[in-house]
Amino acid sequence: MTARFRAGIVGAGFMGTVHAHAVRAVGGVVSRVAGRTLDEAEQAAARMGAERPAASIDDLVAADDVDAVHICIPNKTHLPLAEAVLRAGRHVVCEKPLATDPDDARRLTEAAADAGAQGYHDSFTAFVSDVYAAVAGHKPEGLPTFADGLRAAVLTQAVVDSTRDETWVEVPA
Repeated sequence: MTARFRAGIVGAGFMGTVHAHAVRAVGGVVSRVAGRTLDEAEQAAARMGAERPAASIDDLVAADDVDAVHICIPNKTHLPLAEAVLRAGRHVVCEKPLATDPDDARRLTEAAADAGAQGYHDSFTAFVSDVYAAVAGHKPEGLPTFADGLRAAVLTQAVVDSTRDETWVEVPA
């Protein structure tokens, strides 16, 4: 019997629910859900079919029954939480934006490399099955990684610069 992958979801709202469905659709299990309060986490765990609520985000990240953490909370929290999760050695699936500039993207790339974890930016939960393949030690061909995220952040910065300067976008190599 193949072990089921266990997801911890940070976010008790709509997007957390979307991710819970995606996890189950690829054969995973939602082991924990964290919300702003324990009461919110308990309600979300029942609604999402999670095995249990997490008392806090820190408890969810440290839990032995979480292979990957899905970040489904407000944008301003994505970077620090993704970095903390990666440094804890957990894999990350994060709603957009993961990073908004090249320096932040490099920080996440380094955190992932240092911990041996994988991180993925997830706009439409399209990569959930690929994340769990990575957890199992398989790297699907064409799966965007943080190195691609770094390129995306550099491209985003190029677009921002071009609008400020009213010039064409030059795509960095």
